[in-house]
Amino acid sequence: MQIDCLHWDDVNIEHIARHGLSLVDIEEVCFGEHISFRGREKRYILYGRTEGGMMIMVVLERLSGLVFRPITARLMTDREEHYYRKRTGD
Repeated sequence: MQIDCLHWDDVNIEHIARHGLSLVDIEEVCFGEHISFRGREKRYILYGRTEGGMMIMVVLERLSGLVFRPITARLMTDREEHYYRKRTGD
């Protein structure tokens, strides 16, 4: 999925930090190689790996075009990691 820009604000930065992740972690997944699928409404779910090797799930909301707002992010569950590895051949 192509993403041109992520919209950050204090709310989503603080929310993601509560999960022990940083903006850099999320941007590495969003702008790097990932797999994605549509969630509910205008939301998308991404699975990807940071440069440091963390396996992360990110939920984005489409604001317009290729501009998205990160809603939440966390480490993948074992099931999500298995799905990611199977789809990517990792």
